[in-house]
Amino acid sequence: MKTKDTPKKELTKIDKAEFEDLISNFAESEEILYYYNGDKEALKSFCLETYGLNYRLAYNKLLAKAKIELRKKLYKVATNSEEHISKSQLIMLVWLSKGYLKLRENTPIGEEQKICGSNGEFKGIPKKKDFAEVWNEDTEADY
Repeated sequence: MKTKDTPKKELTKIDKAEFEDLISNFAESEEILYYYNGDKEALKSFCLETYGLNYRLAYNKLLAKAKIELRKKLYKVATNSEEHISKSQLIMLVWLSKGYLKLRENTPIGEEQKICGSNGEFKGIPKKKDFAEVWNEDTEADY
């Protein structure tokens, strides 16, 4: 019995600039998949052809680039009094920084006592953890 060859589904066309723009705006993987009509094969082949990486590695690389750009913007605003930014833009920048860069304002209770004695006299800044200690604590890394 002869079977008909089923035609291959045409892959969704993916524009590099558009794809990178989605990630630079912190689109989640699921959102990107939805944006491209659920065409996983198109995303896989696009990433392999364009970046030489599988989708997950390409996504992580571009997301890291977006985080660097956000951190640069935050630093520029914080250190440059000539940078004019509205209050609402500043609030959003702080919100993005907390959400995507994991920046926090929390000071552990008692931390200020390490810096100043009970009489308010400066005692010195507590020792920071070295790189190896922080690296070993990082349990979320997926390398």
